[in-house]
Amino acid sequence: MKHHASFINTARGAVVAEDEMIEVLGERPDLFALLDVTHPEPPIEGSPLFTLRNVVLTLRIAGSAGRECHRMGKVMADEISRYTHGVGLEYEITESQAATMA
Repeated sequence: MKHHASFINTARGAVVAEDEMIEVLGERPDLFALLDVTHPEPPIEGSPLFTLRNVVLTLRIAGSAGRECHRMGKVMADEISRYTHGVGLEYEITESQAATMA
C-alpha cells in the first residue's frame, strides 16, 4: 500500500487475510485500518487488533443511512461522555453478550 494509506473494511471479515494484515500493520505504522468487521467477530482474545495503534475497530453499523446515522452518532458521543466522566454506560455490552450477538 502507498505510504499513509487507509484500509477500510465494512464488507465481511473473512475477505481479508487477517494474519497478514496484522503483520503489515505492525511493521508499517504509517498505514491505518478501520474495521467494521473481523473474522471471527469479535476478534479472538489477545488479538493484536485490540492493541495496534493504527487500527480502529467499530461495532457493525453498515447499512445505516440518513437520520439513523445522526442518532447513532449522538448515542456514541453520549456514551463517550459517560465513560470519560466515570458514569455508567447506558448501552454497555458485556463480553458474554458480545459472544452471542451477530
